[in-house]
Amino acid sequence: MRRFKASKYKNAAPKLKKHEPWVRDLVVGSYNCSGSFIKASAAFVAFNVQATGSQLGIVSLDAEGVSGSTLPILNTHSDLVTDFEFSPFEDGLLATGSADSTVKIWSFNNNNMNDLSLLNPELVMSSKHRRVETVCFSPTAEYLLSFSAHNTIQLWDILYGKELLYDTDLHGDTIMSMSWSKSGSLLATCAKDKQVRTVDPRANVVTASAVGHENGKDSRVVWLGDSSFILTSGFDSSRMRQLFVWDTRAFEKPIKSLSFGSSTGILMPLHDPDTNMIFLAARGDSSIGYYEFAESDDFLTEGYRYNGDQTKGACLLPKRALKVMDTEVNRILQLTANSVVPIPFHVPRKSYVDFHHDLYPDTCSTNTTGSASVWMDGFTGTVSKISLNPSANGGNLRVFKESLAIRKAKEEQRISKVIEQPESEKYKKAVPEPRPRKKSISSGSSSSDEVAEVPPTGKFFPVPKPRVSSTTASSVLRTPSSFISSRMTADFTMRNSVSKEVDPTLFTAPTVGVESCNTEKRNGSTDGFSATNDNESEVLNNNNDQEQQSLTESVTNDNDQGSLKDPTSLNGNEVDHLPDTEDNSSSSSTMQLSTSDRRKLFESRALTTPETTHPPGSDGNGESFENRKPRMSVAERMKMFQQNSANSVGGNVAAEEENSSSQANNSHSLSANTHPKITSMSSEDSSSGVDEHGDLSGKDREPCPAPIAKPERKFTPPKQEPAPTVRKPEPVSQPTSLSKPPTSNKRIDTVFGQVSKYRNYKAAALHKKMHLENLRNISTTCPGESELIQANPDRVAVPLNTPGGKVAIFELSKPGRQPDGVIPALVHGSKVMDFMWDPFDNSRLAVGDDSGKLWLWIIPDGGLTEQTNQSDFQMPAHAEKIYFVRFHPLAQDVLATGSYDLTIRIWNLDTRKDIVSIRCFDQIQMFCFAWSPCGQYFSTAAKDGKLRVYDPRSDTEPIAIGQGPPGVRGGRVCWVLDGKYLIVAGFDRSSERQLHMYNASDLSKVATVSLDVSPAILVPFYDEDSSVLFLSGRGDSTIFAYDVIEGPPYLLPLAPHRCSGAHQGISFLKKNACEVQNVEFAKAYRLTEVVIEPWSFTVPRVKSEYFQDDLFPPTKVLWEPTMTSDDWANGSNICAKKISLKPSYMRSLGEVTGHRSEPPSSAENGVKATNGKVSTPAPPAAVIAASGAIGSALISNGAKKQQEKLEQAIKYKLPLNLQLEQDDMEGVDEEEW
Repeated sequence: MRRFKASKYKNAAPKLKKHEPWVRDLVVGSYNCSGSFIKASAAFVAFNVQATGSQLGIVSLDAEGVSGSTLPILNTHSDLVTDFEFSPFEDGLLATGSADSTVKIWSFNNNNMNDLSLLNPELVMSSKHRRVETVCFSPTAEYLLSFSAHNTIQLWDILYGKELLYDTDLHGDTIMSMSWSKSGSLLATCAKDKQVRTVDPRANVVTASAVGHENGKDSRVVWLGDSSFILTSGFDSSRMRQLFVWDTRAFEKPIKSLSFGSSTGILMPLHDPDTNMIFLAARGDSSIGYYEFAESDDFLTEGYRYNGDQTKGACLLPKRALKVMDTEVNRILQLTANSVVPIPFHVPRKSYVDFHHDLYPDTCSTNTTGSASVWMDGFTGTVSKISLNPSANGGNLRVFKESLAIRKAKEEQRISKVIEQPESEKYKKAVPEPRPRKKSISSGSSSSDEVAEVPPTGKFFPVPKPRVSSTTASSVLRTPSSFISSRMTADFTMRNSVSKEVDPTLFTAPTVGVESCNTEKRNGSTDGFSATNDNESEVLNNNNDQEQQSLTESVTNDNDQGSLKDPTSLNGNEVDHLPDTEDNSSSSSTMQLSTSDRRKLFESRALTTPETTHPPGSDGNGESFENRKPRMSVAERMKMFQQNSANSVGGNVAAEEENSSSQANNSHSLSANTHPKITSMSSEDSSSGVDEHGDLSGKDREPCPAPIAKPERKFTPPKQEPAPTVRKPEPVSQPTSLSKPPTSNKRIDTVFGQVSKYRNYKAAALHKKMHLENLRNISTTCPGESELIQANPDRVAVPLNTPGGKVAIFELSKPGRQPDGVIPALVHGSKVMDFMWDPFDNSRLAVGDDSGKLWLWIIPDGGLTEQTNQSDFQMPAHAEKIYFVRFHPLAQDVLATGSYDLTIRIWNLDTRKDIVSIRCFDQIQMFCFAWSPCGQYFSTAAKDGKLRVYDPRSDTEPIAIGQGPPGVRGGRVCWVLDGKYLIVAGFDRSSERQLHMYNASDLSKVATVSLDVSPAILVPFYDEDSSVLFLSGRGDSTIFAYDVIEGPPYLLPLAPHRCSGAHQGISFLKKNACEVQNVEFAKAYRLTEVVIEPWSFTVPRVKSEYFQDDLFPPTKVLWEPTMTSDDWANGSNICAKKISLKPSYMRSLGEVTGHRSEPPSSAENGVKATNGKVSTPAPPAAVIAASGAIGSALISNGAKKQQEKLEQAIKYKLPLNLQLEQDDMEGVDEEEW
């Protein structure tokens, strides 16, 4: 037995750089699953992060110095991600399995790395309510994914979202590890029943099984490349770690076993099939072992061992991502408790200039012949090989592909084309039988009687001359060009719904064959044969031209040539002849002409046809040259299309349709005086829909290929007829204020979709000097029904994570670093559940605790100086802890509370008695509560999945009940569009965050928007003036925004804003806190773990010095009450008044430009307020034009005045010297000057 094995990899050793880890400052938890916690492709690395493990950190291999605060996060599942894997055929396709019983497919690239938190999965697969344990892609069949849940194996075609296999009988217990054979036909598995198996999934049988490791707690299995050996790791009965090598041909017992020390961490084997290097990393170990596998007596030969930090997970980098010029043969990515460490293994060499072929055999590429759709039928597929030599592969081996939805659509389109073909066209023999001829001719003849027989189907297939001499008997070969031409002609004929003759010139380019050396005239036969002589070299030399001649002559070009007959009309020996030319008849040798020369030659033949062949002024079909128009270029057709779209008026359209209907059966010209509905357009034109001018959209046109663009042919027809010309578009006059513009006046929202004025809004934190820093012991354990921050223009309240239920009060007038020591706070004695500032008194705070008490506090002027428990008053509000505390938006001293005792009570704080008490025993648990803008109604969302609307003063029962979000993780509800609609932020059954929009009258759902997967509840804030909805969740770093409109799609997504770090909550202020002079339409305070930041939401404007009256309509005064608590209790409903936010020193933009889209106040005549927006009646076009001119004049006059003032100020500060230099000169008279 050999102790050492001679190998070129025996000296491979880890080589680490002396610097910080590649990815640092991570938070990696301890996860109880069978995964490796880190996987890599040739472009990205993914790994579990955070304590819950439900999120993945994604890092590009090109990134440097990545830290946890800037780490791109992918919100994958609502529970622990147990296993995940990249596809071997593309570097941006990731499959993730989770304990939430789902498997998801994600697709990303370098362009959307900054928006990973907003990424939606390509596909979601269910594991039938069982925790997913392993996820594994097939190594040979693309789109084939396997995963296990408990004792089941599932196979899916992820391209079509189809389940191929669901097996529950082959394994007796939970499957802990799976590995495909390199051929992609068998699976090796390890299960908790202590069995090691090889499974044939297509036959659904176990091909071999054996008793594995004695301890069934955990085990791993790896198939060793294309060999018949597999490697397993596990434990024996005494918790000693073991490593077994199995031969699948003799599966009774392992052929090699190694034992290691006792430990709780499972050995994770990492195998490289190209070099047969095996690395062993164990959880909790600080060393990584290296072995080399060989089919010999020893099987495993130990190499250098790496020692470093404790391992949480490890993976191998694909060979396509290695630095081969540095002799890097492998690279391990080690996941530790707070970092990702790359561990490269190098083989030392004397020279690092050249590529070392002996170290890098060809590796698997990303191209395969197999796919999931044919794998179940027995076709496994073969993966091609590529060289790692940079000079051979270009150096960039990363592969990114389109999304699965796009690929699926293309695949279905390709299949539909094959299905639509006639049965005789689907397959063609490579060498068909010789085609019978009508007449046999002698060698060297060029008689016109030699014609190929037309198939009985009526389709014509041009056949070129075989590449043999005329004396050799040979089968007629079908060339690819002729096959494609005939196939496209057949498709067009079959798909053409109207009965008209096919114009094959739509599919063929104009070509002209070269005349052979003979004395007879060249005829127009369509059988592809031309006259030949006995010289074989001439035949071979002219073969290409003859093939082009056969294609041209077999398919008639009606638009350009006008003298060849349709091949489908050939009967017997009826053949139209091409006229000869002097150049052709005098030719004594084979001519080699360019494409342009052959085109000119062909046109000259077509135009010099004798009058006896066809009637004067007509072509071979008897059609007049007047109706013949030369083919137009793509640019001319585009101009013509725009002209027709702009100038199609009723009378002209009717006249053109009548003119075109008489020529429909004879001409398919694209000229301007034919049918206005252009049916042969380029791909750009075919995508347009049906507009008001009657142009056909792509879906209404015949599904035929687009014609090949040809240059315009300029030729002279017979003298009897006028020369055909292309009608050019008439010059379009400029529109006036009273005339209808000739161009299509489509709104911008019909072209680009509905556009919001706030689509370019900016969100940014204000200067650091305005931040509240040095916050300590901020509580993050408040219930999901409450908020962690409440702010008003004077102060901010946040809960503290200290005994006694404390709420800290920070004065906004005292920003900066807060002093060390005791934080001034309100002490309640029990845990704080929810709190809210009085909207009409910035010093009054209401708090509800878990004992059911309601506290009311009055903050003194200047703020708190110490902790206090002396409240204004407290009273027992409920028998159990309180859910929420909500002030009435319009009535003073009216407060609503909800409790775990399933009651909602509305209080009169003036009398300290409840006005209304509503029992909600059917709601199980109330998630949220929201007053309507008018203050007459309120709505709730509950755990029973129902949405309810109440009118508390009229009835204690809900006036409307509807189906809410299906998830049971919580939610939020808010009223939008002046109380006409409700928006609920919740979850679906797979814990995906969603927005649902309902009609407030009947609670019918009108819109649903899916966002992402995250456990945090989205908290909405709706700005009535701008109709913008902001959403953010606890622990998120993204602020979502939507423009809410009345009508589809109801929710227009605005650009989400990504913050630098996670926040615990966001509290928005009333509209009077916004600085309109900075075009600030919303302002909020954002709470992090140690800082409270003021955030400003602005809209960039060019003329920001003016008041933007289109962005700031008259706003409701929500900081002053409209009625007392008694008024509201007695049934009063007084709406809030509106005021203008325009400062007195600013001018409105509408006044300056002459386009006042919004009035300054609601008191003006003609003002109509809808949905929080104010609009005026639209002026006529003449008034708009005049006002535009006046506005331009005002702007120019204002600019001139400002320039004059600036000049006067400069003149005032600078000394003015009116003395000239010549005034001091002598000897020169003034007249001479």
